[in-house]
Amino acid sequence: MKDTTTDPLPNRRETGRLYIGELAYIVHRTIGCIRRWEADLPEKLLPKRNHNGWRYWTDRQVFGKNGIIAWMKKNDMRPGNNVSDPKNERTHIDNLHTPKLLKKNDLRDVEQMIREGCSRTEIIIMMYPRTTYTKIEGLEAALVKHYKYHDKYFPPKSKVKREDMSPVLKKEIERLEKKIKKLHVKGK
Repeated sequence: MKDTTTDPLPNRRETGRLYIGELAYIVHRTIGCIRRWEADLPEKLLPKRNHNGWRYWTDRQVFGKNGIIAWMKKNDMRPGNNVSDPKNERTHIDNLHTPKLLKKNDLRDVEQMIREGCSRTEIIIMMYPRTTYTKIEGLEAALVKHYKYHDKYFPPKSKVKREDMSPVLKKEIERLEKKIKKLHVKGK
């Protein structure tokens, strides 16, 4: 069975050091979770601090024989160890990286739009009303993060001029803008 405890290394800020966000990515945990570990980690695995006070670990502290990854395996610290069968661990991890406010059929629709050559703007504008995201930027960020995690293509940002858009898309944008204005008026 493939080891799903860790992911490949992300881009690193400094060679030989892993900052908390990089460690979180590798071991499938939130930054807050890793901060809470500090109460349980053995002394030699506690983070060091740089001149800004940022936590970092050395490669040896993370990947060494008695490093954090070994500590996690020894203590059965795999993601969802209380809720998921070890055989379903990869599926559980993938579900953790699925945007919470998007349904699976919404993600399938996004895939279809990508195959049809829709731009990022078109996808986001068409999907936003179907979600419970409070801001359109939140939906965009969730989709970008999802596609990056799964190493899939997501259209880049483009500067589409309104006059170049299809009539259907123009109408949808106008409808959303009116809806957003109403929400802002209600909020005052």
